[in-house]
Parts: sequence; structure tokens; C-alpha cells
Amino acid sequence: MQHSSSSRIYQEDLAYIHDAGFGDLARGAAPAIIDTLRSSGLTHGTVVELGCGSGILLASLLKAGYRVVGIDSSEQMLELARAKAPTADLRCESVYDSALPPCLAVVATGEALNYETPGQSNLDRLSSLVTRVFGALQNGGIFLFDAILRPPDTATQYKTWRTGADWAVLIEARQSDPDLIEKQIITFRRAGNNYRRNEETHFVRLFRREAVEQLLIDSGFSVEIRAGYGTDRLLPGRRLFEARRPR
Repeated sequence: MQHSSSSRIYQEDLAYIHDAGFGDLARGAAPAIIDTLRSSGLTHGTVVELGCGSGILLASLLKAGYRVVGIDSSEQMLELARAKAPTADLRCESVYDSALPPCLAVVATGEALNYETPGQSNLDRLSSLVTRVFGALQNGGIFLFDAILRPPDTATQYKTWRTGADWAVLIEARQSDPDLIEKQIITFRRAGNNYRRNEETHFVRLFRREAVEQLLIDSGFSVEIRAGYGTDRLLPGRRLFEARRPR
């Protein structure tokens, strides 16, 4: 058995596994997001996806007639996205640092804003991101994102696993401090007649619902908080924030 580890997240094997076995949220969210845009009169223009991953949502937005910009810090994820959304503008950058083009919507599914680079607290960086999103959006534009919130609803310590035809993933989560979950992720992926073992560590910063809502309001947005995308409910401890820039 081959073995390696990496300090970066969503390297080749985990990117493959995430696309193969964890794409349900993006697929389920896509129709609801497109319906929200269209019902708001946002039928043509650019949509930016932060943490676009393997491009599942990007492909749906392209099919619906939007121009799309996908931002993700994993080049391996973007390789997968290029196959699904070949006309997308894809950028390998931090979602918190990337320059945002003028657009009609910014979306971030799958708790993309919770994932944190060690030493750079998302609690400090979220305010700057919200300000930049507000400035990039056209009047009436939408900032739509789901996020993991602090307990009691959120499970902060657990072990779980999932398998596919040629892969398996084991996850152990533990609470590092009141606002941070550390996930130790071990993957196994078939490589010829053997399985290759890899490890990654992910840091997930928990947000306070009231703090996020107030931050959006203070930046000029009107805000609605929902339990999920359309009829698809998010996992316990997660909420969907729908923030609109005034017309």
C-alpha cells in the first residue's frame, strides 16, 4: 500500500472522492439557486461561485445561461471543474483573497466559507469578504451561502466513513476550541492492484448566526435565513443566508 500525506486540502485523491461521493448538496442546491436568481429578475449575467469544487453547480449555471467564475484553492478540484464546465472562468485562489468581478450573484455552497487556513481566522476575514461582495454585486444582486454554526445543533466531535467502488474515506472530527473543528481525513483510492493511502487535515471555523446576520446588515444587505435550498434541508447546525443588495 502506498502512503503519503499533505498539509494542503483537497489534493488529487480527496478531490476525486469528494466529486464521486459528496456532490449531492451542489446538485440539490442548483435548481433552487437558479430559481432564486430567475424569480429575482437576475436572468442574465455573471455568477461567482466561491469554493466551486469540482464544478457541479457551475455546470448547472452555465446550462441555465449564466456566465460563471469559479474560485477554489484546490487546483485538483479545478481540474475536475474544467471537464464539467469548460467555458467557466476558473481561478485557483483563496475565496477570502480573490478579486471579485462585477456580478449579479455570489454563491458559496458546502460550507465553503467555514474552511480556514491555519493562522488566518475566518472570523476576522469574513467582514472584509462581505464588504467586497457587496461592492461587486449589481443593485438587486444576491449573496447566497450556507454555513456551519456554533453548537448546540452542530456536532463537533464524531467519527464517520463512506465508501465507493474504488475508494474509501474515514473522517474524525474534534473540537479544537469553542469556534473550531479539526478534521483528520484518511483516504484510500485504488491505484492499479493496490490502494493508495493519503491524509489531510481540515480546519473548520464555526460562525455565530447572529454575528453573521448582523455583519451582513451592517454592510448594507437585507437578509433572510433559511433551513436549506428549496425543499432540501441542510444538515443540523447549518443555515442558508440569502443576502440581497438593495436595488
